[in-house]
Amino acid sequence: MIALLLAAALAQAPALPPAPARVSKLKWRPAVDLPVTAVLGAGWLVSEYAVKNQLAPARCRWCSGNSLDESFRSLFQPKVDREGASLADDASNVAFVSGAFITLGIQAVLAARDGALREFPIDALIVLEAVFAAQALNQTVKFLVARERPFVHQLAETEKPLTHAPPDNNLAFYSGHATFTMSLAVAAGTVTALRGYRQGFLVWAFAVPLSLTTGMLRIAADKHSFSDVLVGWLVGAGIGFAIPWFFHGVEDPLAVRLVPGPGGIALAGRF
Repeated sequence: MIALLLAAALAQAPALPPAPARVSKLKWRPAVDLPVTAVLGAGWLVSEYAVKNQLAPARCRWCSGNSLDESFRSLFQPKVDREGASLADDASNVAFVSGAFITLGIQAVLAARDGALREFPIDALIVLEAVFAAQALNQTVKFLVARERPFVHQLAETEKPLTHAPPDNNLAFYSGHATFTMSLAVAAGTVTALRGYRQGFLVWAFAVPLSLTTGMLRIAADKHSFSDVLVGWLVGAGIGFAIPWFFHGVEDPLAVRLVPGPGGIALAGRF
């Protein structure tokens, strides 16, 4: 609700003064970035919703916890039924889905307020490319590591096949929710900074706390241990920064031009 009010307020707020310089162009190649993003996204979605039953490990390879994770779990004292359902799980799923739309919505409003709404589809493509790359890596690691989820670890062996989604029982490491939300936050924030949108801090101010909250909810839901969430945050942040910054940086970072200045003209540019 707070995020929706923030986006609405941005859209209705008085227009800012004219931008002192044009919005930066970012490097991208349709022939490369469109198919790469599509393949990464399709691979993640297919592995998650179509073939998970065939790919997911039937038994855990990493079955035990550690003192750090147990300490964090005791702080939350998760209340989860045998199938793995809980209010915290529902809340984390809502944050996972709605956060993407709201984050990109705020980014679109900022682009529009700087007269660069036409650039938003490219912004969104770059952000999604980073998010899907992070999720594809996450899914691969989950299948290889096969860490048992905390709530499953508490069940008797005869009860483990009775969870809501048995193929998901051993896919705890590392957190997909934390990876998704943090890669989204950092990619959107980095693209906004590269563009030079004013008030770009609003993307960070919404999306990073959302990711931190989502990760904590995953621990409270007993779906992940703290180490699962921490690694998800770190990997998501790394990929969310690296792809926009190293592959889609400013197209003309050394562009210099003459602009009116006090008492005459001045040089301005992006360095």
